[in-house]
Amino acid sequence: MSNAPEFSALTMTVGGQSYGGWKSARIRTSIETLASGFSVTASERWPQDAGAKRIRTGDAVRLSIGGATVITGSIDAVRVRYDAGSHDVEFTGRDATGDLVDCSADVEPGEWRGQKLEAIAAALAAPFGIKVGVSADTGAAFESFRLTDGETVAAAIERLCRHRGLLRVADGKGGLVLTRAGTGRAPAALVFDQNVVEASGEFDDSQRFSQYRVKGQHPTVDLQAPAQTVSPSAVVRDRGMGRHRPLIVIAEEPGDEAQYATRAQWEANMRYGKSRRATYTVAGWTAAGTLWRPNAMVHVRDNFIGIDEEMLIVGVDFSLDEQGSRTSIAVARRQAFELLPMPERKGALSL
Repeated sequence: MSNAPEFSALTMTVGGQSYGGWKSARIRTSIETLASGFSVTASERWPQDAGAKRIRTGDAVRLSIGGATVITGSIDAVRVRYDAGSHDVEFTGRDATGDLVDCSADVEPGEWRGQKLEAIAAALAAPFGIKVGVSADTGAAFESFRLTDGETVAAAIERLCRHRGLLRVADGKGGLVLTRAGTGRAPAALVFDQNVVEASGEFDDSQRFSQYRVKGQHPTVDLQAPAQTVSPSAVVRDRGMGRHRPLIVIAEEPGDEAQYATRAQWEANMRYGKSRRATYTVAGWTAAGTLWRPNAMVHVRDNFIGIDEEMLIVGVDFSLDEQGSRTSIAVARRQAFELLPMPERKGALSL
């Protein structure tokens, strides 16, 4: 069970009323998804089940573990299962940022010039009452950025972040944060046969290549022959791939050899990072009195699958059922999330 009993209590607050005594629960948080989600179930033994009948879809909700807020959003669905002898009520929902995932960006005039990423993101999120925070350098202002018809808010912000090498994650308090792969520390190491009660690993080289060649062109200049505009390519090899598997990447923008080499190295690192993942389950929701959280570094020691290194926590799932409270912690190599800023095209940046 949890190392800190006071953190084991999960409460859901709706309309100023806090509800507890859950039959089961699951809370999913990840740096790969913009909105965290939850599902909690109460039974006929729930001491406050009369109040549950007043909870409706669309209600504002806050989920806390031991007083620490993990999700601030709304109820998406209410499901009731009952018979003559019993009934269960299940509530599911997401962070407020779920609306950014679902809804189209409908902001006039839909184009910005000379604005920084955080200013554009704030304008896109403002109609939903969502604040945008920043915990990393967002780079220079965009020369121009334009929405595309039907594009969701999340897709537009993702596109902006891709050009600055940033992650966009929910802050758990109803806001959005622009950040990079974290450098903070998890509350404990993950050690097989010590605090780890269950583990799984995934090793998938299907998207790795032995050689990455990035090719592009210099900008065309009047009176230059076409052959003069072709730039040299850059090649990076992944020594971990034994057989011949070449990949040619066409550079997004004109550049020089050094830029192409950086682009090729990032491609190799990112694909290598994504090829090695593992998930570890620990008892309770905390270590040393602190909740497990995504986007933190953790040391993993697992002799069974051969990991003894620092890994990035990609996602954290809190669960509660008849077996008690547990936390599943998904980890990957940091390289997978050290994003390379993509070059900004001249003119309006759009798809």
